[in-house]
Amino acid sequence: MKVGVSYNFAFSLIQDNVVVQEPIFMDIKNCLGFVAAEDVFADEDFPFCDISSRDGFAVSSRDVIFAAISNPIKLCIRGSVFADGQGASEIKEGFAYQVMTGAPVMSVVDCVLPIEYVDVFDDYILVKRSVNSGDYIKKRGIDFHKGDRIVKKGCRIRPVDIGICAALGVSSVKVFPAPRISIISTGDELFDPSCERKSVYASRDSNSYLLAAQSAECGCPASYFGIVSDDKEKLEEIIVKGLCNDVLLISGG
Repeated sequence: MKVGVSYNFAFSLIQDNVVVQEPIFMDIKNCLGFVAAEDVFADEDFPFCDISSRDGFAVSSRDVIFAAISNPIKLCIRGSVFADGQGASEIKEGFAYQVMTGAPVMSVVDCVLPIEYVDVFDDYILVKRSVNSGDYIKKRGIDFHKGDRIVKKGCRIRPVDIGICAALGVSSVKVFPAPRISIISTGDELFDPSCERKSVYASRDSNSYLLAAQSAECGCPASYFGIVSDDKEKLEEIIVKGLCNDVLLISGG
């Protein structure tokens, strides 16, 4: 009499009978660990404009090309540009504009002087080091261009994916719902680890705890249906109850 099957046969049997659940849209705040049901693409460049990568002063590289400690160049501070874009429309060449990290940088100025490169006075700076065009500027689209795939179908959603989606205005993602798991342990010799041992031959039910932890690790909610004795009728009864969920895991000899 055949009493078992190979792992490969059992695995193929499961695959052949699995029913894929209909995907749902889920808020990105809640989709960590779920599997993406479709590709997600960027609908804009990120960053959407050139921005400063350092706190400092936005200037034209032509104005500071000869700057050095032995030859500091004086530039008047004309204003400030903030991360929300305030002040960006007033930028003109020949001046210095205080910028914060993430502040937009317009084409009139083409580089940023880190604060360490200058001495700051009330209304002017002395530039002690030269910089090149593009220095300390994060270019538009350097992270993602419009149309780039930011989440791949079939991949488990990670914290970094959620952050990218939020940065690009993607508030929900289509995912596959996590299957609900039922867990049943069988055997007359088993007892719950929280209980006292009733016989020297009794064994603690550790498998159900292992299976529940593995299910949680995969993001699948698990329901424990307890320990069932080696009784055919009782086992059939509890199996029927366990089939209320998507997957039934039975641990027993």
